[in-house]
Amino acid sequence: DIKLNNHLIPGRTLSYIYTYSTLYFATIGIGTLIVSIAGGGSAVTNFLTIISCISSLGPGLDSMGLICQYHMESPICLLTYNIIMIAGRLEITTLLVLLSRHFWNPDRRFY
Repeated sequence: DIKLNNHLIPGRTLSYIYTYSTLYFATIGIGTLIVSIAGGGSAVTNFLTIISCISSLGPGLDSMGLICQYHMESPICLLTYNIIMIAGRLEITTLLVLLSRHFWNPDRRFY
């Protein structure tokens, strides 16, 4: 049981927190993997660039420093960066809802 200010946090709330955290870190891992496979520099640079994209950190770190040479990246890397940036700005759950089949179903019901 987890308590906050002597109040028990419901299991459903904890489940939402765990799900969001897992999606956040999975997005970082998958984005890093895609950029690494597409040939975008060292693993450290790719990881730090994805962190910069998803968290609105600003300029990248390591070799993607203050000059941010994104124009020298491959189109796959740029597309990945854009998707990660959108996921970071809209929040990951919103992006997943937009990509779900249930959202676009005209007969959907929200309970």
